[in-house]
Amino acid sequence: MAIFIEINNVGLTYVAKYLTTQENHRTQSEHDTHLLAKVFAFKFVNSYFVLYYIAFFKKHAYLFGSTLHCIRDDCMLDLQLALCIFMVVRLVVQNLFEFLSPKFKVWRRDVTHKTSERWHNLCNPSNRLEQADMSAAELQSKREPYDPFLDFDETLITHGYATLFAVSSPWVCTATLLWIMVETVIDVKNLTENTQRPLPIKMRTNEPWDTAFDIYGVFAALTNVIMLVFASKQYEMWTFTEKLMLFIYLFHMILFAELLIKFLFPVVPRSVALLNLKQANMVHRCLENIKVEPQQDFSLFRQHGADNFEIMEQDIFDDDDIEPELNMRGSYDQMKADLLKALDKGLVAILCITVGVTVLIGLGLFVYANSTHTSGMR
Repeated sequence: MAIFIEINNVGLTYVAKYLTTQENHRTQSEHDTHLLAKVFAFKFVNSYFVLYYIAFFKKHAYLFGSTLHCIRDDCMLDLQLALCIFMVVRLVVQNLFEFLSPKFKVWRRDVTHKTSERWHNLCNPSNRLEQADMSAAELQSKREPYDPFLDFDETLITHGYATLFAVSSPWVCTATLLWIMVETVIDVKNLTENTQRPLPIKMRTNEPWDTAFDIYGVFAALTNVIMLVFASKQYEMWTFTEKLMLFIYLFHMILFAELLIKFLFPVVPRSVALLNLKQANMVHRCLENIKVEPQQDFSLFRQHGADNFEIMEQDIFDDDDIEPELNMRGSYDQMKADLLKALDKGLVAILCITVGVTVLIGLGLFVYANSTHTSGMR
């Protein structure tokens, strides 16, 4: 199954490229975005369907009239074994294909060229073709062109194997690290020996790959939490309501941690964002020919001599200060008035509705759990 998935992924890549080329997009960025969308949809189902089936649907399932059983009645062991086989096969087959495919294409092209040359010399002895040694540029032109999309796509699929089922197989992180080390060496060999020199591409961001990795992160968080709560034996004795509440709690904690990390460590540092605004303002002034008025120098109006201050024993305005008094009602009214000025009414309505819906869901689950417990006691 792992070998079939790798072969099918290659075919799906060609299908996605053909379909995207037929669409004839206006820009290269639009072409890459639509190509990645097709590859993402095709390969996600093809690469991870078996693992999702083992994790969530294999236990007590029926296939061709027979009941399926897991190893030691624990489908997590089956998932670990399948994931290990998929990772090993992908590491071996993908790297061998990536390393040997350019060499094979160069060898086939060289054999074809020499065969045609010999056939021409044999048929035309008076007009023989004799070629001198080719230069470095000519030798490099015989190689296959470098396609960065394939490298990004390969990394994305392997990232899915490393993150989607990390709860069941913690060792997959170490396996991915080993894969990255081997992949780095092979990529260096390919870039310097087997492919043409890649041309630099001017890109503003790393899109659409950043969005693809973010989507994989969301899928990985949902898959791992659902697998931990509903598919593992850790909470097998819990009721469905308790599992559902645990899932909601863990998912909200992950979401809060993500927002906190983005607030503490933004993608673009604040200093860089401020510098970008300054440069944009400078470019705008230069393009619009806006002259900046020089700042006025007030140093002539300053007194260079020493100032003499009269120091008194006590403040003459002490008697005019009013002592603060504790007033709960006034403080509440002032806080309410300030909040109404600062907060938007739509935001306040959304917050109130969200809290109300959460309370209603909690009460409904509580009543459902009590009714289920009472009926079980009867």
